[in-house]
Amino acid sequence: MKTIFLILNLLLFSLILQNHLTSCGLYEPLAQYLNVSESEVPELLSNQKILIEGNRNLTPLLNSTIFGGSYIDIKANKLNINIVDMSQQGIITNNPAMKPYLKLLSFVQVNNSFDQLNFTSNQLNILAKKYNAINYTLGIENDVNNIVIYLSHADDARNQEFIDHAKKLTPTPIIKYSEDNKKEMKFNSFNSSTLMPRQIGTRILGGDGITALNSIGSAGFWVRSGDRVYLATAGHVGPSNDVDFYYVPWGGEITNNTLIGKRVIRRTWEVDIGYIMKTNNNSLAGPIIRNTDNEEFPELQIMGVTDPDTEGTVVCKSGFTTHVTCGKITGIRNTVTKLMDGHIQEIFEINNHVISDMQCSGGDSGGPVYQYLEELLPTVLLVGIEFYSGPGYCLFQPLRVLLLPGMQVITINN
Repeated sequence: MKTIFLILNLLLFSLILQNHLTSCGLYEPLAQYLNVSESEVPELLSNQKILIEGNRNLTPLLNSTIFGGSYIDIKANKLNINIVDMSQQGIITNNPAMKPYLKLLSFVQVNNSFDQLNFTSNQLNILAKKYNAINYTLGIENDVNNIVIYLSHADDARNQEFIDHAKKLTPTPIIKYSEDNKKEMKFNSFNSSTLMPRQIGTRILGGDGITALNSIGSAGFWVRSGDRVYLATAGHVGPSNDVDFYYVPWGGEITNNTLIGKRVIRRTWEVDIGYIMKTNNNSLAGPIIRNTDNEEFPELQIMGVTDPDTEGTVVCKSGFTTHVTCGKITGIRNTVTKLMDGHIQEIFEINNHVISDMQCSGGDSGGPVYQYLEELLPTVLLVGIEFYSGPGYCLFQPLRVLLLPGMQVITINN
């Protein structure tokens, strides 16, 4: 009897806690993106967890000549499978690994297999290099069963040959233009001599502003390596190595800031990553992401990490400029971005990143990208860092390409 009473009390407490979380706005960014009430979000997150599990079981079964990838829809509670030959559904439905997910499956008739998309994507990368294209992002997006190329009309003169030849490929890629898809490469200029480490005991949270020389970006997450602690951010934030980085609070001025330390690792080719070694004992590291716009839960705790391997998964980011925003993953495979930073005349080429439709802007570079959980709130799973955006899309890199050997993300569990 005591056991039953205890279980009932725990269930009641769980319901009360869940109602409290939804009423205080913890889910507001997710609810706003999904266009649902906050009370609906926990169920959608529960759907997402099961759909991601199903997709991970599905992926090894997808013959690349018959199938054109997969993606989830958490509102419809469906795992969508692109299939060229509808008569081959049994490859999936008859497999024991998919038995728990059969009611979630939806087969979508498409024209392009993954082999076809992969071939065209590789051809586009060759053409882009051959014709010296610049400021483009391209990748396979399963929900449209095609390759999408993001460009700016400002670069049409330089990119015209690439565009003309890209349109001759089969399948013909989708080309999306924006008037300005270089927002992440615009830097806020100021006199760095005004930076002074005056504050004492300042916690540097994921999403906080950080600055060095003539650039401003966002703190990502803290890692340990040996007896040292490092702060991860985007490599293009700050034009060189061996420079001091300082903390900038949300909405704060660029003066009277706390020194964090020197950046000792910087890469802007294949990955966009920088690691700042903490040298100031008054800069405090921890597994926390800033969520200050939410008065009840101004901080999110990093419980662990996960790989963003399922298109349609809803993720969020915290950044200096746009704070916390959410969106779904629209592209993962064979993604590449090549950019020219006119500020320092440096070319960046980033491979194997993730395309999403989150809202991001200049100054958000380096901010942590994470996934909400439907339990143990307000904890989250870290998935990577944001590094570039244009109108309607935001790019981030998964942890698996960012962490160096021996590095361990600092979480509430370690």
